Amino acid sequence: MRSIIDKIKKSVEAIIGDGRFYYNDGDGLNIDLDNADYPCAFAQLVETGMVQDSLGNYFEQVSIGIFFAATADPDLEPLANERILTDLKKQAFQWMFSLRNNDEISLGDVRGTDRVYIKSDQFDVRLTAFVVNVTITENHGFGVCEVDGCGCGGC
Repeated sequence: MRSIIDKIKKSVEAIIGDGRFYYNDGDGLNIDLDNADYPCAFAQLVETGMVQDSLGNYFEQVSIGIFFAATADPDLEPLANERILTDLKKQAFQWMFSLRNNDEISLGDVRGTDRVYIKSDQFDVRLTAFVVNVTITENHGFGVCEVDGCGCGGC
């Protein structure tokens, strides 16, 4: 069974292209983004989540910020970056709409969005990103049979 992050990665890459979703810790993500193909999407390691109990099955649920990113206008000119952000926002919304028909994960709460302008010593590139802070839930959970390995299919 694939992890919830694998499922998120697959769903995002269906919108932005294979190999364009980066997921790592802070330092690893900095290296990934220096060498990334843009536009792309990325997220930092998820540290906490929740478990939902529904009809005797457990479903993992995570809160995660997905950054839809592109290289920024070299001069960080506001209107040029706004046009870039509009394209990134369309990708983010297209991804959220796609989850309506996803058989592996579903979109829970959208807790907010952010516009991010990354100009720092940590990156070799300047980035503009549209971030969606969302809750994602697995559509297929674990029942007792999957957890204890009895294999009867009907615990």
